[in-house]
Amino acid sequence: MCARAYSSGHVTGLGIGAGRGPRWTAPPHTGNPAPPISPTARCAAIAKRAQIGEGLRNSKTQDGACRVQRIASRQQRTALGLLLLATAAAANGASAEGGPTPEEYVRQVGGDAQIVPVGKLTIDGHKVVCGTRPTVLDNTLDDYGAAFPGFLILNPKLLARIKSLPVKLWIHAHECGHQFRGPDEETADCFAVQRGRRQGWLTPEGLEDVCLFMAPAKADNVHFTGTQRCEAMKACYADRSIR
Repeated sequence: MCARAYSSGHVTGLGIGAGRGPRWTAPPHTGNPAPPISPTARCAAIAKRAQIGEGLRNSKTQDGACRVQRIASRQQRTALGLLLLATAAAANGASAEGGPTPEEYVRQVGGDAQIVPVGKLTIDGHKVVCGTRPTVLDNTLDDYGAAFPGFLILNPKLLARIKSLPVKLWIHAHECGHQFRGPDEETADCFAVQRGRRQGWLTPEGLEDVCLFMAPAKADNVHFTGTQRCEAMKACYADRSIR
C-alpha cells in the first residue's frame, strides 16, 4: 500500500484507486524543523520498502528522487530489494532498518498525525496488534494504509468510509503481513486472510466483502488485478498450512 516516502518519488499503493494520488513532497516546516534527510538515506528508505513489497528503486536522479520500476518475479523483487538496501546502507552508514522512525514520519507529515503505541490500537472496538510495531494514524495519507519498516500507517478518514469490519481488519493485517512475510503483495494478502481465519474475524462471508472491496483494482507494478488477488486469497484462506 502506498506511503509518503522520504523522496519526491511516489511509491505504488494497494492498487484500488485511493493510492493513485499526486507525488508527495514534505510540507513546509515552522519553528524547529526536523533534520534534513540526505538523498542517499531517502533511497535507502525506498530500497527497504522494496524489501517489504512497496516498490523497487531503479535509479537516483540528480534532484535526489528515486524512480521505481516493475520487477516481474517475486524472487527478483526480494533479491534486488535486499541488494539495494545493503548498498545504500553501506554508502550512507544507515541502520539495517532504514527509512524513517514513527517520530520522524509524524514530524515530517505534521497536522494531526499521531503515534498509537503497541497494544493501544482499536478498529471499531476490535483490538489489533502487529507484533511490537506501533501504528501511525495519518488522515492525509493518500491510501487506506501503508507500512514502513518497524511501523504501520492507517488513514482513519478513509477507513471510516468502509462499512465492513472484516475489510478494515484485513487492511491492517495486510500491512502487518509485509512486516513479517516480506516483499510480495500476494503473500501479504495471504498472511492477512489466514490471520483473520485463525483469529476468527474473517469468515467466508467476510472474505467476500474483501473481494468486493478489491474488485475495482487494476494490475500495476507490484499488484495483480483485484479479481486475481481474490482468487489467490480464497485459495490461501482454504489452505490450513500457515503461509
